[in-house]
Amino acid sequence: VGKVINGTTYNTEDVKLITFMGGANDWYTVDEAQGIDRLGDPTSEDKTQLHGACKYIFDTLLASFPNADIVVILQPSSPYKGNYSMWLKEGIIRDMAEMYSLPICDCWFEWYNPSNPTAAATYWASDELHMTDAGNAAIFDKLEKVVNNLPFTRN
Repeated sequence: VGKVINGTTYNTEDVKLITFMGGANDWYTVDEAQGIDRLGDPTSEDKTQLHGACKYIFDTLLASFPNADIVVILQPSSPYKGNYSMWLKEGIIRDMAEMYSLPICDCWFEWYNPSNPTAAATYWASDELHMTDAGNAAIFDKLEKVVNNLPFTRN
């Protein structure tokens, strides 16, 4: 059953582009003594682990939207979140996207450094978590380049 918008019915087959961005709010606790591993490994099917959750999400998107390009955005870090945890999580998301051969818009590894005071002031809001208008524009510009370079495979 499709979604009707302004008298036109749209179905999952009509979706042409999906952007996925994740990682910043995902947990990353690994405590072997207590049996906690929120990261898993690339073979994980456990949706409570970041690897398994990415696998579940990517499998679901690919199956549900057969005509859509799926672009994975590696989320920018921030001065507030800390670079190590974001590096770890975005690395997993990058690895999983590569495993699925999904195009990546890298706003983490090839991006502005939030530890640089000029970049932080330009691209991150005063809460040191969200992006400024310039930061959002930079994400959009990078995403636009990725989307514009997707291979054309549809009729």
